[in-house]
Amino acid sequence: MTENSGRRLLAGRYEVGEYIGQGGMSTVYRGVDTKLGRSVAIKIMKAQLAQDDEFRERFPAVQASTRLFEQDAGCLSGSGCAVTDLFLTLINDHHGADLAALVAEDLNVERIRDGSEQQRVPLRNRLGSTHPKLTQAVILMESSIAEPLTTDEIARQVGVSRRQLERIFKQYLNSVPSQYYLELRLNRARQMLQQTSKSIIQIGLSCGFSSGPHFSSAYRNCFGVTPRDGRNQYRANLAQDRTTTQ
Repeated sequence: MTENSGRRLLAGRYEVGEYIGQGGMSTVYRGVDTKLGRSVAIKIMKAQLAQDDEFRERFPAVQASTRLFEQDAGCLSGSGCAVTDLFLTLINDHHGADLAALVAEDLNVERIRDGSEQQRVPLRNRLGSTHPKLTQAVILMESSIAEPLTTDEIARQVGVSRRQLERIFKQYLNSVPSQYYLELRLNRARQMLQQTSKSIIQIGLSCGFSSGPHFSSAYRNCFGVTPRDGRNQYRANLAQDRTTTQ
């Protein structure tokens, strides 16, 4: 990176401008090719940004993002599997949800992820701990959403007593296994409400709730709204955002 008339340039040529988005191992910025005098999208691999603090100091107006993909004024950015979600989102926006659902089915995509979803962080980073028993327990929970395990079953499968497991969760997550598990299932349910057309009862059953009232009550206690109201609010906000960006 070099200086040129007070500007920060990459390769002595590209002037880095505002942030566009991030995907996979790269971050994208709006920029200018100073030799050709035209706007370009500048993709910077994370390896080039090893010194993140230094980069943020040089470009204080740049805001980092961990969204799956970005859409901004005709500029699109995404990488890896997120490109498929971006592709399906564009079909939905321009040709409707029915066609997007058909294409998703042909591609064997269970659901279309929204760009506002966060890139998946490795489990140990999300937990903030490398405790092997904690990691094993959470993996079991995440793989048993539809048919939840009891705390005793989880403890037995990871090779500790129930009391030991509860102590580990309290120490590292400031929670108990049953509450963490419930919130995990409810967050999965909210995700499905927002991004699938499944009925509320189907989603409740898919997330381990035995009845509609049980699911609705747990969801309202966690998020402050019923599953139906939460879905309607999300769809209204999404429609408003799309109208604003068009």
